[in-house]
Amino acid sequence: MTTTAPLHPTHHDGTPLSIQLFTVEGSGYGPYVGLPVSSVWTPYSGHLFTRATAELIVDDMHRDECGIRGAFDPETGALTFTWDEEHDGTGGTQTVTPDAYGRYLIGGLWSWDEWGEHVPHTAGQAAFAQGAAEYRQADDSASLVEPLDALYRRGRQEAQLAAREQAEHRGVLVDVDPSRTPLIVRTRPKNIHFRDLPAGADESAARVVLARDVRAGDLPARRGRTACC
Repeated sequence: MTTTAPLHPTHHDGTPLSIQLFTVEGSGYGPYVGLPVSSVWTPYSGHLFTRATAELIVDDMHRDECGIRGAFDPETGALTFTWDEEHDGTGGTQTVTPDAYGRYLIGGLWSWDEWGEHVPHTAGQAAFAQGAAEYRQADDSASLVEPLDALYRRGRQEAQLAAREQAEHRGVLVDVDPSRTPLIVRTRPKNIHFRDLPAGADESAARVVLARDVRAGDLPARRGRTACC
């Protein structure tokens, strides 16, 4: 069976889906930074992962000796999972073809769980997870000691790469380069879900804009760290 990844996973209203952190249910693996392809997913749903995360998943799977093997085609980059009759009574294969952004849709062969505080983890895993979760916020790696700061930055970068298509779908490519990082600006998006504001009212609402395109008065004048939606 061959599985391909959708290019633009969104909610029913067209809003791009957000990244989440995953682990294999009942394990301490991960956190795997992934992008769901549906707003409603089950433990056996497929999620989009970068090549680096897909390689980590395969390595963890081999270490666990779960009965499933994974191998990447050196020419096409396709990832093929194989398992024998001892695993499910029939045996089989599943081939995952990377999408245009090099992400793999992986799922259906084991049970996913959301990675969180309930999962046994190290300080390094927590720093990586924090960086991934805060990838649209100001870089907070300076508040961490070495080498946790490096793991935090790795998590941020992995989240940016996993969300690449999601951000480009909005017209902006999320990148590690600050000049191409989405910011919060003071504008009110036109949306049927927002009520009209009274005359003279002022409200800060998230709108993706490139840092190099920010103009005077765009950024809300307030203290503290802000995050893009």
